[in-house]
Amino acid sequence: MFTVNLTFIVIDMLAGTVFLVYYVLKGMDENDQRPYIVTFGVLGLLGVIMGVQLTFTESLPTSFNVVYGEVSGLFGIVFLGTSLAISQGWDLLLVAIYVFFAGVDAMIVGLRLLSLGLARNRWLRKLVSLNRVRAARLAGRFV
Repeated sequence: MFTVNLTFIVIDMLAGTVFLVYYVLKGMDENDQRPYIVTFGVLGLLGVIMGVQLTFTESLPTSFNVVYGEVSGLFGIVFLGTSLAISQGWDLLLVAIYVFFAGVDAMIVGLRLLSLGLARNRWLRKLVSLNRVRAARLAGRFV
């Protein structure tokens, strides 16, 4: 059953990301932005609901439920915030700041997923372990 939920989450996040890129490139210049409000709202609501559901249920093996659920919830909040900002006519700067920190969190979670060996790609694991050694050497120089 978890495959259906995870596939739905990935499709939701992909659709939201593609739509966000389209909005940034073409939609921000339009006078009537009402159609974007509904789309971002629906994508965000689905992302938050499915992310929270996946985070708090043990439907995936090991700790993948937390990894995928939290990141899905974060980006669902991005889409909900974008919808709210467009509907109220606010500047998107606060949403952009949140997107920056959500992206940093997603990168940290992804790197941690690789460093714990939860990913099966051996080249990515070697790259992470090599960077960990380099970071330790660099930190040793400043201590």
